[in-house]
Formats: sequence, C-alpha cells, structure tokens
Amino acid sequence: MFGLYYNITTEFVLKIMSRELKAIRRQGLTQDEKKAFRDYYFSLTEKPTQKDLIDWFKEHFGRTLAQSTVSTILSPKHAYLDSQDFIRGDLKRNRTPKYPALESALFEWQQQEEKRSGTVSCDQLRLAALDIWKTIPEYQNIPTPSFSNGWLEKFKRRHPLSEFYKEPDPLMADVINTNKISVQEVAKHYSPSDIFVMDEGSLFWKLTPQKFISIENVLGIQRYRARFTITLCCNADASERLPLWVVGYSKRPKAFRNPNVYPEAMNVQWRSNGTAWVTNSLMEEWLRWFDEKMKGRKVLLFLDNLSPHECALEAIRNANHSLKHVKVAFLPSESSNITHPFDCGIMEAFKTHYRLRWARYMYSEMEAKKDPLRTITVYKALQWIIEAWHVDISKEDLITCFQRSGIFVANGKPKRIIPYSLIAEIENILPRICPPPMCSIEEFVMPAEEEVVDSKEDVVNQVASQFLPERDQETDEEEESGIYVSPNEALSALNTFMQYYTQQSNEDGNIIPTLLRFRRQLQGLANHSQTY
Repeated sequence: MFGLYYNITTEFVLKIMSRELKAIRRQGLTQDEKKAFRDYYFSLTEKPTQKDLIDWFKEHFGRTLAQSTVSTILSPKHAYLDSQDFIRGDLKRNRTPKYPALESALFEWQQQEEKRSGTVSCDQLRLAALDIWKTIPEYQNIPTPSFSNGWLEKFKRRHPLSEFYKEPDPLMADVINTNKISVQEVAKHYSPSDIFVMDEGSLFWKLTPQKFISIENVLGIQRYRARFTITLCCNADASERLPLWVVGYSKRPKAFRNPNVYPEAMNVQWRSNGTAWVTNSLMEEWLRWFDEKMKGRKVLLFLDNLSPHECALEAIRNANHSLKHVKVAFLPSESSNITHPFDCGIMEAFKTHYRLRWARYMYSEMEAKKDPLRTITVYKALQWIIEAWHVDISKEDLITCFQRSGIFVANGKPKRIIPYSLIAEIENILPRICPPPMCSIEEFVMPAEEEVVDSKEDVVNQVASQFLPERDQETDEEEESGIYVSPNEALSALNTFMQYYTQQSNEDGNIIPTLLRFRRQLQGLANHSQTY
C-alpha cells in the first residue's frame, strides 16, 4: 500500500516539475532585456568575455544565458534595438517575430533598396519577402506565407524605417552631409595625415587571358566561383596603409589548414560570406574596427555612397554606441570636380601588380606542365595581394592620386602612376599563355565585371547570401603543401638574415630593434618547447 502511494505521489510530483520546467523553458527574453544587454555591452571600452556577460545578465535579471544566445543578441540581427526611436513602450508592444531570420534579412534589403532607389512600396516589400524566403534553408519545408497586409503592417511597426533614416545634419558628430558642405571645405579642417579614404573592389583572382569568368547558381543566387572583395584604406599623406580586409566564400580555406596559416599574421583580416561581398553588417564591423584603430585621434574618413556604406552608418548613428574617433563624409557620386582617389589610379595600379604576378605564375606553371588554375591557392594569392598594396604602390603614387582627386587643390598635369614596363611585360606574357583570341590588356587588368555597382539584383543577392551554405574551400585549388616551421628553425633563419643584413653598408638600421624584439620572442618559444 505504501509502495503504491509512493509511486503515485512521485509520479504526481514529477508531472508538476515537468510542467514547471517547460514553463521556464518557454519563457523567452523580452525586448527590454535584449536592449539592456546590448546597451551594456556597447557602452564598454574594454570588451568583456562571454562569461562576464553571462554573469552580468544573471546578476541583473536572475537568468542564465547560453553562449549562443549571447552571440545572437549582439549580432546585427538585433541592431534595431539600438535605435533611439525605440522606447520601452514600443519594446513591450512589439512581439518577437514568427520568422526572425526572414525579418532580419528583409529589413536589411529594405534599408539598401531605399538608399538605392528611394521609397519602397508594400508590393515591392512583399515580392522581396517571397524572394528571400526561398533562400532560407530553415523555411524550405514550411508552406510559404501569404505576407498579408496585416503582416506587413506589423513588420513596419517592428522596423520603423521612416524614422530610422533621417537626413543627417551637416554638423552631426559622425556623419557629414557633403550636399550642404563641400568636400574641400570639410578637408580644410584636417591635416592630410588625418584624412583617410576607403574603397572596396572585386578581384577575380584566377582570371585567364580568355577572360573566362566561371559563375555558379546556388539556391537561385548567381555568384562568381573565384572572387575576392578587398577593402583598401590609406591616408592622404600616404603615411598609413591599413591592413587589407579580404572577403571570400570559405570561413577557413584549404590553404589556411595545412600547415596552419593565420591571415592576421600576414597583416590581413579574412572574412567570408555567401557572395564574397561587403554586406551591411560587414561594413558596420569594418567601421567599428577602423574607429578602434583611430583611438586617441580625430580623423575624417571619405567613402563612396554605396548602399552598404550608408546603411551601416545609419545603423551606427542611430545606435547608442556611435563612432568615437571618426567623422565620415560621402564623396559625391556625380561631380565633375571630385573623384574618388582610388579611381585616380590606385585601384588600377593595385590590380596591375597583382595580375602581373598571376601572369608570371601561369606561364611558369604551364612551362612545368602544371595547371595553374589548380596549383594556385588562396595563400599564394594573398601574398601577391599584400605585396601589391604594401610594397609595389609607392608613397608618391598615393599622394599623386589624392592630388588628382579634387579633395585638395590640384597642381600640375596628371601623372601616370603605372609604369609602362609593367603593361609591356603583361603584353609579352599573355600570348605565351594562350593563343588568340584573347581579351585586351585593359580587360585583363580591369575587367568591367569587377566594377562595384548598386543594382536591384545585387541587393537581393547580398541580403540572401547569409543563408547560403558555407563553402569548404574557395575553389578547386589544391592543398597547400607547406611544412610546419619550429621556433628553433625560425630562430636560426632570423639569425642568418640579421647577419646578412648587418653586412650591407647601404641598409637602414631602424629595422634591427624590431628584429631583436622578434628574436627574443622566438628564443622564449624555443626554450619553452625544449622543456616539454
């Protein structure tokens, strides 16, 4: 009898506990809690660890967050909570959307499309929702919603674009309206060392003289098979060239795995997404990275008015964590007096130097009876990209292009910054690589398909790219056949190089302190490895 009573009582208690646990699991985070969490994180100068953030949330709200939840709340998906137009009453009324991935992508599309072509109608919004829905894997087995007028109204309330985008005042802290203040007038208030310009460009890093550009179709989205997007940034007196950001398709390409290669050690920031493109969220990340680089200074950054640039700045400007060290000004897109400095020869010079190295490589591999399209790797391409930017383009070339741009008063006749000898060598190599017909030198160096444009199709592809499956590799390149270099081997090579360097009478000795510091690090690593 007692056993029967015990079993019934135990079963009853377990049922009650199960209900309570389910109720706890069903209790999601409120918009207020998410907003408070984001406000706390972005208000800090020194960024905390995820454990610190979890502890803070538990202390203030009595609940424990998973690490994945922390990452999700801090992602651009919840950037709308940073808008100053959101007040607590709004947050309570706006329930979490039924299809959050769709709404996040659709809002990003709406931002870019409004910047590109003006206002967006309900019909356009509905059609875009249908297009984006088809690209989201998690919704593929769910019937497509009708996206009724009621749903659209709720979407608009959750994402108040008309209030989110306000024409910036000319004297705003972080964005300067160059429609009301001239570029030259803005530049007068900064020294050339504090005036920066950033530009991004596509690079088909396997382009052949036949100009065969391979395209693939993934979930209805067309993308080039072998493309990088590269961001370049420097200041007007050419005293600073920032590390390149290179955007590819694979989070960790084959060439980074064997042996282990870390792009940051090559002075490169590697990023990836479904279209190898600078999206809104990636541009926002770049701007915050640049702002951190400029800590302790007040600098001016010129950008062209591509929609990802404008959308990223709008999101930052309307947030409670705006740029602290940087003012941004858009270069006018249609002006006879102002040209982007990178369009004055910098980008062409950069691509010319890269394509010359690629042409040399194709020729040498074909002479060795190898297929250069298979043997070229991301690692090799990155080395050429870095050398083209940091070594091949001279300081004088950069200054010349700034002078030609119209940002400052130009003096003298335009000067060509690409040596004719480079073009002549490319002209000499290409016929040896492939017989006619082949593209012109101009098409090989600067193909029109690499031009960055804002089109309706590009906007949809950029937004939908976040849902494309991640590539395991960039293209069908072979594994990098490098070997691991031990600290002792690196130390021996460095000592040999320093011995050689000090024997050269015309070398600059300023590099020696840097080499000595690096040698000390290697000695520490070598000693540490010997103790194990």
